[in-house]
Amino acid sequence: VVSSTTTDESTIRVYPNPFTERLNIEFSSATDTWAQLEIYSITGSKLETLFNGPVSRGVMNTVEYIPRLVGSQILFYHLTLNGKNQIGKLIYNERR
Repeated sequence: VVSSTTTDESTIRVYPNPFTERLNIEFSSATDTWAQLEIYSITGSKLETLFNGPVSRGVMNTVEYIPRLVGSQILFYHLTLNGKNQIGKLIYNERR
């Protein structure tokens, strides 16, 4: 699910973290650019591309990630925006 609102600077927000059922990632850019958002396992395997496309300056893009994973684990998001890479740690706790 992708939605958008407007802002004036490049930002990223990831919540909740740790997560069990779904994760929200919000990002915006200070310029019109191309963005790519991917999820990786702790071993470096790409699990999913959540976003790959143009973004407009000041628009807050919201992406929802619903994992198809077995067992609790550490993941990473990789956001490429404005030619810069941002990587962050995610903690997935499998619901029991």
